[in-house]
Amino acid sequence: MIHLIRDPRDNAASVLSARMGRYYQPLNHIDTWRESYELAHHNEHSYPGQYITVRYEDLVTYPEETIRQVCEIINLPFNRGMLDMSGHLGWKGSNSFFDDIGYQSTDIALTGIGRYQKHLDKHVIFLYQHLLEKELLESHYALQSFNAIEYTAYLAHYYTTINLARSKRTLLRQTVKLLRIIRLDNLARKLLHHSHN
Repeated sequence: MIHLIRDPRDNAASVLSARMGRYYQPLNHIDTWRESYELAHHNEHSYPGQYITVRYEDLVTYPEETIRQVCEIINLPFNRGMLDMSGHLGWKGSNSFFDDIGYQSTDIALTGIGRYQKHLDKHVIFLYQHLLEKELLESHYALQSFNAIEYTAYLAHYYTTINLARSKRTLLRQTVKLLRIIRLDNLARKLLHHSHN
């Protein structure tokens, strides 16, 4: 079994560009991606040699190497025809529906890697990274950095959006943690003192 995973942020950008984008809900998408990620890891360990996880990014960046590795694991002889998708059932063009490569192109497009940076709002990128940080790093996906003000603002937006009961305390703790990180301990102590009054 071959399990394909993709950077969930890029996947979200693709979902939003397609017809099904009107049904897109970030938190649902994050949960679905996490379930897929966990399933891949569970099955890879439960069925060694029978189950392989392949990153989409590796497949489009290094198609021959990636296909050769898959063939070796599933004990299938590699054939260069595996790299030529023309004439295959269901193949209608490139791996991208975006205008930057064009659906009719027959090339494997690398432009889908990191596309989220142009097509997702920053607070949505933050949401993915905040909720999937461990999984993203384990999958070797780089995290976009946010400055202290952005981090605090997006964290506040996140807690407001999902309407958590303890959002105020959690935001306060995260703000204090952030303030300590940027060495504003005095302000952090004042903020904690003020919150207890």
